[in-house]
Amino acid sequence: MNEMRRDEGLDTSANGGDTLVITVREAARLLHISRNTCYELVRRGELPAVKLGSRILRVPRRGLEQWLAREAGLPSPPSPVVDLAPSQRH
Repeated sequence: MNEMRRDEGLDTSANGGDTLVITVREAARLLHISRNTCYELVRRGELPAVKLGSRILRVPRRGLEQWLAREAGLPSPPSPVVDLAPSQRH
């Protein structure tokens, strides 16, 4: 039987879905590296991360995209327009 892995539902689209930040574990999955390697990149200040409170660590999607482009020698992706207003649903 073909079971769906937990990370297969992760949005990897160019616009990053509707979340501004992701967990370090999600960043590691997107980069196809170990969680420990991703935490090490954050610890060394190579991969951007934001500390929320005393224990919560998040990676900004935009920062991840810029870091990856820089590491690959590519031009930085264009800055997205972020709409922080709540969506109106009818």
